[in-house]
Amino acid sequence: MAWSRIMQYSTYVMIVLATLGATLPSVHIAGIYITPYRLLLIPYLLLAIFWTMKQHQIQLVRGTSLLVIFLLIAISSVTWSIYPNLTLRDAAQLGTGAVLAVALSFILIDRKSIHRSLIVLSLLGVAALVISIPEVLTGNNLPTSKYAGRTIDGNIGYLATAWHFNINDLSMFLLLTIAYPMATIFSKNISSQTKRNSLIFTVAIIGLVFNNGSRAALISVAIMIAVVAILSYVSHRDAVPDWISFRPIMALFSLLTYALGVVLLALPNPIPAKSSSIFARWELYEAEFSIGTSSIIGVGLGSSSRLIQERKLTPNEVGDPHSWFGVAFTELGIAGLLVLLALFAYLISNSIRASLRTKDPAVIAIAAWAFALPLSTLGPSNALYLESTWVGIGIIISAIKLSFAHTHPSA
Repeated sequence: MAWSRIMQYSTYVMIVLATLGATLPSVHIAGIYITPYRLLLIPYLLLAIFWTMKQHQIQLVRGTSLLVIFLLIAISSVTWSIYPNLTLRDAAQLGTGAVLAVALSFILIDRKSIHRSLIVLSLLGVAALVISIPEVLTGNNLPTSKYAGRTIDGNIGYLATAWHFNINDLSMFLLLTIAYPMATIFSKNISSQTKRNSLIFTVAIIGLVFNNGSRAALISVAIMIAVVAILSYVSHRDAVPDWISFRPIMALFSLLTYALGVVLLALPNPIPAKSSSIFARWELYEAEFSIGTSSIIGVGLGSSSRLIQERKLTPNEVGDPHSWFGVAFTELGIAGLLVLLALFAYLISNSIRASLRTKDPAVIAIAAWAFALPLSTLGPSNALYLESTWVGIGIIISAIKLSFAHTHPSA
């Protein structure tokens, strides 16, 4: 019992540290910021391994397997990378988040721990409001932030905040913090006072996202609201429709990705304004598919941005792939892309099935976030390296595993 309590509270602490962004002091070594979270990660993982082995109930589900495979492909890409140093740096950044997701999929084994994790994230959202709003209004960072003294970058329109300098990264994190409050608003078993508080908090977060101007995040908010409303009011189902399953959704993702590639490679850019964001994205996606189809194994994690810039494949020297799909295809090849699509298909199909069976607001919340995640990842690919993103994915897998523990062991 004592070990379980230590493990659970250690996990909540790691979730907090992982999602604090640049608010805490950190050391910069070889291009990587060594944050308190990263310093404590190895001791935490050793504790997690020890605790998991003591439970004698290790259950490896498909979602965890896909996470591990994706991480292994990313790390092994250093062997064929055209820029090995960049690959090592990005693999280290990606790994610090992905391994926490794997750990969470084993540690969060009951409904209480999953609910508490989502509550912790919501409280972090409150902290984000307290920190970010004054900074957005004044343009000044917290003294402890690594961005302290940095001015707003007028060229790219990003608002400097201690939480995340990149507005898309901040908005991506904020989406995760409002998932649970949003679900409680539509829940029938929640008090009116709790619903009002959740509504106020959700509206405040959406207002900050709107102020950031992150378009993918704003569209994702609309998707999350729609998914939460539908899943909250649809009747409880023990028998979920067959089309809400892994294979049909995986097939749909694969077909859409193939169709997008055909369109991008066959048609010229239809957007006349070269200064348009849509024009730049078309050029980026076209470059990504061109590189991806010319290299089956990819060019190595972290290499696509510099490659696109060096070959001048896009106007204005824009290099960020602006898509997890683009990162996976160009840097990790067809195998990396298929694993990423499979991970999204798993998260969406199983979280929706779990929410229809349980009617639990926590499961509905993570299902809505999972549904919006593929669209959110069409923004700048920085979010792929955010620990907060992987915290959300780890919680989703845990909730799915718990929901299907007795009825669907292979989920």
